[in-house]
Amino acid sequence: MATLKLDHDALTREWLLALRGRQSQRAFSLRAGHTSNVAHRWETGERVPRIHQVLHLCRITGRDVRAAAHRVHAPATKLAAAHEVDDPAWARAFLVGVCGQLAVREVAEGVGVPYATLGRVLRGEAACPAPLFLAVVDHVTGVVLDFLAALVPIASLPSATAVWTRQQAERELSARYPWCHPMQRMLSCASYLSRPQHDDAWMADALSAEPGEVREALDALEAAGLVRFDGSHYHTVGRFRILEYEAASAVTRRVHAWMAAHAARETRLGRGRQAFHLAGFDAQDLLLVADDLYAGLKAASSRAKASGGDRMLGLMLQIVPFDGEAVNFNRDYDPVDDGEPKA
Repeated sequence: MATLKLDHDALTREWLLALRGRQSQRAFSLRAGHTSNVAHRWETGERVPRIHQVLHLCRITGRDVRAAAHRVHAPATKLAAAHEVDDPAWARAFLVGVCGQLAVREVAEGVGVPYATLGRVLRGEAACPAPLFLAVVDHVTGVVLDFLAALVPIASLPSATAVWTRQQAERELSARYPWCHPMQRMLSCASYLSRPQHDDAWMADALSAEPGEVREALDALEAAGLVRFDGSHYHTVGRFRILEYEAASAVTRRVHAWMAAHAARETRLGRGRQAFHLAGFDAQDLLLVADDLYAGLKAASSRAKASGGDRMLGLMLQIVPFDGEAVNFNRDYDPVDDGEPKA
């Protein structure tokens, strides 16, 4: 089964149709402030709307764009807060926040557009086409459909049906089995494939899980089309991602709790290694400390294989307070990394 991908051009046209509803194209064009029937040209693909034009349609039809954006990337939404959502500057600021520390060239390559094109958009030298906006958010976060689902019924976006269905299955599996994502990645590693045949008990021990839970999870993954069995081993199908970007989400918290418990167990058994350093820091330096740690994690992760590899390892970044107060770095580090370049 091929990896499912979104068609961002088709998605833009369907989004426009959903926003227009039963209103005629000409009437909707006039309502949006255009004297020509621009809705017809947009919906047929004759012309490509800029994202601020589509977000203007969202605003005049009563959609809450800021709330939708917050669902997929709260820090980027905060960065763009000074601008109206139908101002081109809002989309630029939001995309800058979404891309964060990622190299623009890598994001452009991942999205499939020239580096210069994305660079002009991020510098504010050109208004962002709506399909490009969706593509960047999709590529970096993987949850662009959450953004659209907060603005129009997901059923009104038929080109997204297969991807949305797959993502909901992934969410359910991540919620039920916090180790489901690393288990699927393990299936392409030599440490698993070199075994004579699949063994639920071996995999359960490797994941700090129960064999019965592993069997249930594999059956669910196979039913969702995320793995296949060849008679002796399971193999991954497509790409599985934990689709909860917010660090405070229930799913992400559960994954983190499992990972911390598993790391403690492996260290106790002498199979893993943990190191820590206790020290006092000034509040103004916390972001710099996080930057240093995150850079080290990214450097180590850069050696990871996009797929396969000899062994599956977990690299952890933890910053733990000892004063009972939450640590706020004003930047959303996603500690659940799928081991693949994010851009």
